[in-house]
Amino acid sequence: MLRFLLPVLAVMTFFTAFSQTEPNVLPRWATPEEIEQAERDGYTPPVNSRAITTPPANKPNIRAAAEWEEVQALTIAWEGYTGILKQIVRAAVEECQVIILTETPSTTQSFLLGTGWGGPVDLTNVEIIQTNMNSIWMRDYGANTVYGNEVDDLFLVDWVYNRPRPLDDVSPQTIADFLNLELYSTTTAPWNLWNTGGNYMSDGNGQAFASELILDENQGGTSSWGAAYPNHSEAQIDNIMNAFMGTDEYIKMTVLPFDGINHIDMHMKIVDEETILVAEYPQGVADGPQIEANIQYIQNNFTTRYGTPYRIVRIPSPPQQSNGSYPPSGWYNTYTNGIFVNKTYLVPTYYEQYDTTALRILSEELPGYTIVPIDVDNSGQALISAGGAIHCITHTVGVADPLLITYPRLPDTNDDQNAYPLTAYLNHASGVAQATLYYTTDLNAGYQSVSMTAIGGNQWQGSIPAQAFGSRVYYYVEGVANSGKVQVYPITAPAGYRSFRVINEVFGCTDPLACNFNADATNDDGSCIAGGCTNPDACNFDPSAECDNGTCASGPVQLTLTTDCWGDEVSWNITSDGGTVLANTPQNTYGNQQTAVWNGCLPAGCHTFTILDGYGDGMAGGTLYTSCSSDGDYQMTDGAGAVLFEMGNANYGSGTSHSFCVEALDPPVQQCMGDFDNDGLVASSDLVILLANFQCTGTCIADLNGDDTVNVSDVLVFLSLFGTSCN
Repeated sequence: MLRFLLPVLAVMTFFTAFSQTEPNVLPRWATPEEIEQAERDGYTPPVNSRAITTPPANKPNIRAAAEWEEVQALTIAWEGYTGILKQIVRAAVEECQVIILTETPSTTQSFLLGTGWGGPVDLTNVEIIQTNMNSIWMRDYGANTVYGNEVDDLFLVDWVYNRPRPLDDVSPQTIADFLNLELYSTTTAPWNLWNTGGNYMSDGNGQAFASELILDENQGGTSSWGAAYPNHSEAQIDNIMNAFMGTDEYIKMTVLPFDGINHIDMHMKIVDEETILVAEYPQGVADGPQIEANIQYIQNNFTTRYGTPYRIVRIPSPPQQSNGSYPPSGWYNTYTNGIFVNKTYLVPTYYEQYDTTALRILSEELPGYTIVPIDVDNSGQALISAGGAIHCITHTVGVADPLLITYPRLPDTNDDQNAYPLTAYLNHASGVAQATLYYTTDLNAGYQSVSMTAIGGNQWQGSIPAQAFGSRVYYYVEGVANSGKVQVYPITAPAGYRSFRVINEVFGCTDPLACNFNADATNDDGSCIAGGCTNPDACNFDPSAECDNGTCASGPVQLTLTTDCWGDEVSWNITSDGGTVLANTPQNTYGNQQTAVWNGCLPAGCHTFTILDGYGDGMAGGTLYTSCSSDGDYQMTDGAGAVLFEMGNANYGSGTSHSFCVEALDPPVQQCMGDFDNDGLVASSDLVILLANFQCTGTCIADLNGDDTVNVSDVLVFLSLFGTSCN
């Protein structure tokens, strides 16, 4: 059985060292006191007797909403950081109803009507509900909006909260009761699932993102406070998410080394179906390397619903203002931890030096939105020190009758002669009566309209007329339901829009390592086909490569190097015959009398290894100086262990070189049919020659069953003889 006590306590130690949380306010992580009490008294996550604990089998085609969709309510818990909560309420009441859960309604109301933090708030659109709570972190324990029939039959889904906070864990029922909605809960086996809202994001089309925390807390064993984790395989977790949330593709990323809670909302946010906003750190700093590796994992293995790569927009993260440090020595400041509330976007801010850049990026990516900055690093209101920001303390409930509109972005183009077709998906419970495509090249001149045509499957199509080179085309789609409901997408249109450029450039793949690299292309159109080495015998074989780009390397080679008493003076490089540097290690890399091993993968051909010494006495420390006990040494071997070269004289002065060669790979063996007997036919007689000589020329398909035709039956015969190894 697994036990995760030590990692959690390490997180506590880190956050406690830097925390400036309000007194008696629970941070986003479980405190040592909570853990101690749970271990002493025992803790079993509560089961809500009023919630439905089996999947919504009577609701076909369920779909979890995306965060940028239309919402009817914002929900918060009045449990500390009241100045920040008041600012959130002030902005949100302009867009939707605000539901506040609080233990002291009169105190909460008095604070909202008080003169502090911007003055009184209009409470017309506010509902204050008295209920007992544990913490402010509504995102993590709140319920999620899901629809039956994709756009109908609204209900909420609640998971088991991964903290020993039972009042928080059952609070979604209060929201569901107030809004008269069904609440489904994953609290009963075999559907029991631990999950948190901060570690979940949906694209609104069946794809969801999480860190591998979702695997860690559902693989059996016990939590740090003694509660039993569910014991599910990844496939079972995926099945639960599909059954309750309609998740068809559940993308899970490696947890970050310094994000103590492992929630993805601390470093990324999906802002539309094709765009991911990502926290950026200076190169090699904090969680920057793992974030970039996770994004690359997404780009290499997944696409948007339209089959295109995700657009990645990076937004610099600030260090902690008080000490100038990034995690793990500073707070996890992030601008990705914001929330959509219809046409408003609430974003956490820290200090002007970084805020101005973040707000500019957001205004460019979210045109038409009212962007509301809320300082979460203010003296006395340093919410970020408790492990979260704006997204962490809010949740939303979608509208009951959404008019869903989604479509891919039109890419930049070099076509000034032909119209630009757009296909949009529109759906409403009552059906869609009409759809209109609006476009303009001048926002001050207003939009022109194009009626879209229904082409089946809830798809509507329209075309923007051809525009001149140099134009930027702004556009959006409007839908009208049979019920009369009108919706636009983006939701902020016409102030908000999408856009593309008509530019006189050559579009194509600009990546020289891609299989379809176009040397004449001046603008990358996203069409690159991932290239790599497809030869399994190569040391750099890439099973994910879509085609071979000629980079297969013969290696491997291994350099074993032992320094003398002045290891920091040693450097080396490997160059090709043409002078290209294939590998190198600079000075100040090695320690004294250290043995280091470098494993490389080199292309076929002859190369030169050069080792240098900064002082000019090679690695002859033991020979030349009584203060050093031994000389250094080095040797390179190939994959079979054969020595390619080794050190001769340790006193090689400022440097010495060795030439060595790497043999070319044998071409992969193929098993294919051809006209081997030169009779003008590819027939059974050629199979005899193939078996005898095992060679390959010509076509892979032949008349192997003697019926004088080449068809599927011949393929079956071929597969029975050779399997699936034909290249």
